[in-house]
Amino acid sequence: MKNRNAPTPRMVPILCVLFILPIVSGCGAVRHQMISEKDYRFKTNTGVEVGAITNETDFEIDFDYQPIFKDAIVKELKKHRLLWTEDKEIKLVLGIKIVRYEKGSAFHRWILPTMGKTVLEVEGEYKEADSIVATCRALRTIEWGGGYTIGAWKSVFKDVAKDLVKDLRAKIPKS
Repeated sequence: MKNRNAPTPRMVPILCVLFILPIVSGCGAVRHQMISEKDYRFKTNTGVEVGAITNETDFEIDFDYQPIFKDAIVKELKKHRLLWTEDKEIKLVLGIKIVRYEKGSAFHRWILPTMGKTVLEVEGEYKEADSIVATCRALRTIEWGGGYTIGAWKSVFKDVAKDLVKDLRAKIPKS
């Protein structure tokens, strides 16, 4: 007599995938948006300069995050031809506040998903001649995953930089 609760041969590969997938991948929340002021319209030939990046959390971030984050944003701006240079007509300055940061732990994520999550949440302001023309927010979390999420505490800054520039690129008409 067959045991009805035993997995069928077809289910074994499916169960293996369901077991292995969380070990080798990283998952979490991704949210980002950019809102421009009512009367402001982005124009072609606009460039962005990265301004101050400040820690507004209640905790000290225990590594030099500012150059990592600034370099990631500059790299994305260059990639999309949005970095401020002298030949651009309009200059926006992006100031960023880190409002939430949790370094997390890949080992803890692997043992118990969400326990060692990495979180980066930022708010930003785009200013033209000291007037705020747009605001942005971005959130990235890495809540579970295995070995390749080692270093997520650093790569999350690159991911958020991509999100911020993606939203900006959608607002500025291509020339």
